[in-house]
Amino acid sequence: MRNPWRNSFDQQNGDLYVGDVGQGCWEEVNWTPGTSTGGENYGWRLFEGRHCYNSLQGCGATASPAGCTPACSDPAPVGDPLPSGTRLPIWDYSSGPGPECTVVGGYVYRGCRMPNFHGKYFYGDYCAGTVLSFEQSGGVATNHQSWTSQLGTSLAFDLTSFGTDAQGELYMTDRDGLVYMALPPLPDFEVSGTGAADQLLLSKDGDWTWENLQATSRQSISTYRVYRANVADGVFDAGETFDCVNSSTSPGGTPMRTLGIGACP
Repeated sequence: MRNPWRNSFDQQNGDLYVGDVGQGCWEEVNWTPGTSTGGENYGWRLFEGRHCYNSLQGCGATASPAGCTPACSDPAPVGDPLPSGTRLPIWDYSSGPGPECTVVGGYVYRGCRMPNFHGKYFYGDYCAGTVLSFEQSGGVATNHQSWTSQLGTSLAFDLTSFGTDAQGELYMTDRDGLVYMALPPLPDFEVSGTGAADQLLLSKDGDWTWENLQATSRQSISTYRVYRANVADGVFDAGETFDCVNSSTSPGGTPMRTLGIGACP
C-alpha cells in the first residue's frame, strides 16, 4: 500500500476495508473478504488505484490492468505484471482536476438506529469534504450514494476520520474539532407511518390513529410545523380543524440537530 487512511473491519463478517491515499491521480478503497488468510498485495506501486502507475505518464496511464507492463513500476516487478495475490481496489476515483485529493476510509454501518443503512460502507474525501457510501456485492462496489448535502456544513468542512460507538453508530470528525453523528435524512421519517390507518392531516374526522415509532429511531430535522387544535371546549369533534401556528425550514441549533426517541437496545 501507499498511505492507508483508514482501515476497518465489518463487524458482521470480518471483511476488511482500507482507504489508501493515492500519489496524485487516483484515490482507492480496498476490500478483502473476512475469509482471507491475509498476505494480499494491494498493488502499489505497480498500480495507483486500478491504473498503471508510471510517474512519466502522469494521470494519463492506462486504466486496464491487462495493459500494464513491468515498466509501469520503478523498480519493476519480476514476472507477471499482475502477480498472484494482487488484489486491485474495489473502488477508485480521480483526485484531479477538482476538489478531491485524499480518501478517508470509514466503516460498514452495523448500528441499530438506522436498519435500512445496514451494509453501507461510508467513506469520504478530506479536501472535498464529501461523505459517500457504497455497498459491496460479489466484490463489486454498488449503489453509490452521496450524503454530503445532509451534513448541513459549509464548504470548509475538512473530513479527517470516521468512528463508531459501542452500538455501531457512525460518527465523523473534521479538522476544526467537530464531531458529527450520522443520521438518516428527513424523507426517511414519518410520524404516522405506512402501517397506520391514516396519516397526520390538517383536518380529520374521528379518532386519530398512529403507528408506533421504533425505539431505535433518531432523525435529523430540517423542517417542522406546529399545529394547534381550533377547539373552544377543549374536545376535538368531527369537523373541527387544526390550525398551523408556526412553520419553519430553519430549526436552528447545530447542523446535525436531532430528534431522539427511545434508546438503542
